[in-house]
Amino acid sequence: FSCNEAKGYKLFPESLTSSTCNNSREWDSRRPCCALGCPRYAVMDLVIILDSSSSVGKENWEIMKTFVREIINTFEISSSATRIAVFRYNRVVDTATQILLSDFPNKQGLLRKYDSIPYDGSGTLTGQALSHALNTILSSLNGNRPEVKDVVL
Repeated sequence: FSCNEAKGYKLFPESLTSSTCNNSREWDSRRPCCALGCPRYAVMDLVIILDSSSSVGKENWEIMKTFVREIINTFEISSSATRIAVFRYNRVVDTATQILLSDFPNKQGLLRKYDSIPYDGSGTLTGQALSHALNTILSSLNGNRPEVKDVVL
């Protein structure tokens, strides 16, 4: 499989470059897609909310943390590109380990703090977490840039 890279398209997932038809007449993998890559230097204020409720469980928490770490790694972190805030919630919002948009001007510090966010499965108050994102994390006092697009994940 290949994409028109001259026009900016990339293969997703990148590792899937071919497929083989099995004796069952089924392909051994799903077809990849061609898409425009996400710009490394996207300008946005990204808020990532992590659900650490008991329904998630420790094993899924680790999967989610790994996935989110990969997302964070795709962006250039700076005051002129992407800024990232992260916090977790269950029955309460964990403000002790939250990362504000203004906390880290570079990726290394942000990832160090991100890696230390613990799992604590107990209750789920998603509405409270969304209110915290809107009223606290996306406050200009905590680093939100009014001229920049806000994205909440």
